Amino acid sequence: MLIKVSAVKQLVKEHNKQVSKEFLEQLDYKVRKVVIKAVENAKHFKRLTGAELL
Repeated sequence: MLIKVSAVKQLVKEHNKQVSKEFLEQLDYKVRKVVIKAVENAKHFKRLTGAELL
C-alpha cells in the first residue's frame, strides 16, 4: 500500500464515518496511478516535482 491506512481512517473518523477495505484498495490504486503518471511525465529528470502531478 502506498497510502497510510491509519491516517486515512483517522481522517474519516473525524467526520463520524467508516471506510471499507474496498475503499482503501481503490484509493491506493488511484494514488498508484497518479505516481506512475508523474514518473512517466518526469522523463529523464531524477527528481519529481509538483509539476509532474499535473
